Amino acid sequence: MFGLMFLKHYLNCSDKKLIERFNTDWPFQFFCQKVLGADQYIKDMNLPSRIRSYISEHANLNQLQAMLLTHWKGDVENTNALFVDATCYESYIRFPTDIKPLWEANQWVYEKLLFKLCALTNTKRPRNKYIDQKRKQLTYYRLKRKSYKKDKVRKRSLLHLLNKGLSTYSIVTRISC
Repeated sequence: MFGLMFLKHYLNCSDKKLIERFNTDWPFQFFCQKVLGADQYIKDMNLPSRIRSYISEHANLNQLQAMLLTHWKGDVENTNALFVDATCYESYIRFPTDIKPLWEANQWVYEKLLFKLCALTNTKRPRNKYIDQKRKQLTYYRLKRKSYKKDKVRKRSLLHLLNKGLSTYSIVTRISC
């Protein structure tokens, strides 16, 4: 476990990349003293994260630091510092507004459901205001100051477009089936 965490810090790579390299590079396996067979590989990409949480719960880091210092006394310059990897971050976090999920729902309904269904069944796309609303959405995103009134108008138009898209999708699915 400590060998895998050392390799992660030394290579400065993600958990997924670390497991991919561990599965393919036998020197990594020798370093961690866990040699996999020819047909074996680790499927769990969250293993380094689980190892970090296990080590944080069960390892006495002060005792570990003292043991490492006695073993590497001549090689370590700064004996008063201990570096521990505690990487934890969320991706895709953004400021919450009502308009973002509404627009994403519209994109999903029209581009992923309705337009693909029409392409698969070779039917003509139903008339709608999606392209106009897409232009309005881009204009809205470019605004530096978004007033309450503009937010309200944008929400109302996106809800109306979403309602129309869902009803049109249900009609097209009944016709195509």
